[in-house]
Amino acid sequence: MHSISAFSDIVDALATTGWSITPGFVLEAEIERLREAEIALWRDGAFRAAGIGAGVAVERPEIRSDRIHWLDPDALPDAVVPYWQRLDELR
Repeated sequence: MHSISAFSDIVDALATTGWSITPGFVLEAEIERLREAEIALWRDGAFRAAGIGAGVAVERPEIRSDRIHWLDPDALPDAVVPYWQRLDELR
């Protein structure tokens, strides 16, 4: 669990620069578990072509060729739960 002051530093950085680099926010072991979970989702075909536009996204591979997978807070892979909780605390 991170301290309130660590979260304050992140919020201050986001407000000032729009980004934050926070070593240790995600532990190395958590990173490996997240990586393995996302690889499994990729292998299972859970990632879809990303689209552009609000509402009904349109696939435009000449503009955006990445693939995405939206996380459902009610059906998170076990490996994602600690990271999700930390982001929720930060929010």
